[in-house]
Amino acid sequence: PDAGVRVAALRALSRLADPTALPALLQSLNPAHPTACEAACRALAQTIVYLPSKRLPVSATEALPRLVYLLSQEVDRGVRLAAVNALEAYAIPL
Repeated sequence: PDAGVRVAALRALSRLADPTALPALLQSLNPAHPTACEAACRALAQTIVYLPSKRLPVSATEALPRLVYLLSQEVDRGVRLAAVNALEAYAIPL
């Protein structure tokens, strides 16, 4: 889909904070599409914060190396900031 549609879908997923969306969010952590990647980081953070249990699904833990990569290698400032926010969500006690 076009970038605007992708970003709108990711923002909707962010508002839902539905853990079943984690695989789609992981797929969208793609630095080739910075705007969508930033939206995916934000949606991931929102989803992690509102997980109903203290146990992270495997798909959520798969995001950690991708987020660290984005933080260390991405040139887009918005993506780096969103990656920091997503990593911070993992540290919030549930």
